[in-house]
Amino acid sequence: MKPDRNYINGIIFSAHKNLISRDKMLRIADTASAEEAFSAVKEHGYQVAELGAGDYQTALFYEEQKLLDFIRGCDFGEDIKAFCLAKNDFFNAECAVRGRHAPSMARARKPDGQFSYDEIAEGLKNDDSALGKAIKQAVSAAENLFAEKEPGGGEITTVFMRAYYRYALKKITDRRMKNVLRFDIDAKNISIALRSAQPAALKENGFEGGRLKLSDVEELCALSPSRADLKFAFTPEYDYIRAAMDEAAAGKPMKAFEKAADDYALQCFDDIRYDTRGKTPLLMYYLYKTAEIKNLRTIMSLKLIACPPDEIKSRLRKGYVG
Repeated sequence: MKPDRNYINGIIFSAHKNLISRDKMLRIADTASAEEAFSAVKEHGYQVAELGAGDYQTALFYEEQKLLDFIRGCDFGEDIKAFCLAKNDFFNAECAVRGRHAPSMARARKPDGQFSYDEIAEGLKNDDSALGKAIKQAVSAAENLFAEKEPGGGEITTVFMRAYYRYALKKITDRRMKNVLRFDIDAKNISIALRSAQPAALKENGFEGGRLKLSDVEELCALSPSRADLKFAFTPEYDYIRAAMDEAAAGKPMKAFEKAADDYALQCFDDIRYDTRGKTPLLMYYLYKTAEIKNLRTIMSLKLIACPPDEIKSRLRKGYVG
């Protein structure tokens, strides 16, 4: 029996009181030290009682796992599962493959999505779901690469990211969620094109399924603002492309582009953030909480290297607005 959605939505709105608002996040960034910043997180329900600032990744891991466990238990449909949970499953499958074949390229796993890490590491032997099959196909493709040669870490990541996007594009039918997913694909392709400036690199590492065709994104490899204007001036991605192009042409890291791209998901749902119907409250809570965790990771990592508060605040992403 599925949980009652109205009851679940009541729990979600109650949980909003523990979300860290923009003002509170800025105050955490303004603290005098990493330990003081980490201590401030305790007020918002994070499991940090016996941890120090240097253990912030552990605290954030636990908090994300709590979030994903809650979403999994709500069982609000395939859209939500594919949007909120499946990406972690593909990432953890990549971690398992790297651990087996190339320990030197090992990556720290993420919190469990629909499957536990142990289930994934054991090959999902008894699972015949669409997600299970998609993961097993990606694992097989990655292992074939290892059988042929010694692939680079980027090649392995591309295999699993492509598999995730193929799976999610099939499963997500909600217009807004699919729009966010396709924009994420575009943002990755734009980044690859501008960083490599090589059409071959885009073809090798790019992703199908975005709102922009890969063949069109290839135009950005020329690093020409005027050509980018002609090609993309009337596309929804134009402002993002222009921000990225301006930074790339100046030889700067694409910070403004990356920040704008990260903010896109919350921006896309901004006009319905107070909607109390259906799956919207759960989705908004997921977006707010993941943005919060990302911002805390930014604050803590920079606090530990004594980064000035103003620099930290300039890197924070859009979050809970209350």
